[in-house]
Amino acid sequence: MDFTILDRLAQRAADDQLPAYRISVWIDGEIREKVITPANDCNDIYSASKNFITTACGFCIDDGYMDYSTTVWDLFHDERELNPLWKDVTLEMVLSQTIGISGMFLDIDTEDAFSWEEEDWLDRVLNHPFVYRPGEKFAYSDSNFYLASRMASKASGRYAEEILNERLFVPMKMQGWAWAKCPRGHVMGGTGLFIRTRDMAKLGALYLNEGVYEGRRILSEEFCYHATHAVSHPHEGSDYGLSFWIPKNHSNPHGRDVFRGSGMLNQSFWVDRGEGFVAAWHAYDTKGRTNDAFADVLMNL
Repeated sequence: MDFTILDRLAQRAADDQLPAYRISVWIDGEIREKVITPANDCNDIYSASKNFITTACGFCIDDGYMDYSTTVWDLFHDERELNPLWKDVTLEMVLSQTIGISGMFLDIDTEDAFSWEEEDWLDRVLNHPFVYRPGEKFAYSDSNFYLASRMASKASGRYAEEILNERLFVPMKMQGWAWAKCPRGHVMGGTGLFIRTRDMAKLGALYLNEGVYEGRRILSEEFCYHATHAVSHPHEGSDYGLSFWIPKNHSNPHGRDVFRGSGMLNQSFWVDRGEGFVAAWHAYDTKGRTNDAFADVLMNL
């Protein structure tokens, strides 16, 4: 694979008049970019933020602060009165979106946070009703990754943001990042990370290279493998790892070994293990054309 992939994506953006801002491609340690529509260097990546908070949890696992089977009950029952079902909700369920809730909430992009009655937003999550048995059904929600942010903080004794600053953003020379936070200073996790397009590509490269970046071990190989392989099953077109989408069936007609992170308005980074590249882009696409068009290019190389 070579950087003609960047030219093909840029050409598709021009042909289809896609509302993309910037495209970055990583191959063999090199990143190249094309600006499609001038915009800020750092933009909100919305739900692709989930992949970063998952990485914070990976550091906590690597450091022995918690593991996949650590439960919400283990971490919070000493300070709150909890529904006993939280004894069965593991970190793996939180990151694979199978904790047993009905669906999306705690979305600061679409909800009025000032309408929430809880002083501590963790209470809003922990008091939310269960609809399914933990582990039974995939249900997508930003609340799961705010919970993951709080689990990483409680287990390590540090804000998740501090962990990522020290272990990811600085060592991998990411620049200009900023997070949306709750009133208690915890990053939202499920959304709200402002970052450069090339730095989304760097995160993809870290997982592509099984936790190594520029010759340095950043994250464990075991965690990178587990996070990017199927854990839950949202629908027939995709499996889901630990915050990573894994296209299959009609969404992946050639059986490519790929996974991706994506966010509202068509932010995305796409990792192709077989071909050894990462493509990332920012957009403001209210019609959802950009991800579909770029996926068509990437699936038919």
